[in-house]
Amino acid sequence: MNIRRYIKYLNDSFLRRVFSKKYKRCVRSKLISKEILKLIKDKGINDWNSYNNMKDIDQDIVNSIIFTKSEDIDQIMEIKFLIRYMLSDKRELMVYLKTLELNEEYEKCQMVFDKIINKHGDN
Repeated sequence: MNIRRYIKYLNDSFLRRVFSKKYKRCVRSKLISKEILKLIKDKGINDWNSYNNMKDIDQDIVNSIIFTKSEDIDQIMEIKFLIRYMLSDKRELMVYLKTLELNEEYEKCQMVFDKIINKHGDN
């Protein structure tokens, strides 16, 4: 009986470590992306097209913030996704959804799809 409890404890503690690390990483990515969005919006950039048409020096500043605050390439990609996700309007999200589907990023597809549906319901 004690052996079963100990094995359960080991499994539970392992799962907690794995999921808490992923959760902390996700929260950190969201905090970084919100910080960058605040900086971008202070410069008067409120949508994805304006972001793409930003001056090169401003894009370099944003990229350097992303690179210095990120732990690895996956987190960089996550932050860039969140920035695009938050700046895009419905039309841009629909185009982006097709790109995500081609790249087989289904978790992100679901987030984008949910945002499209919610924006459509608001109109």
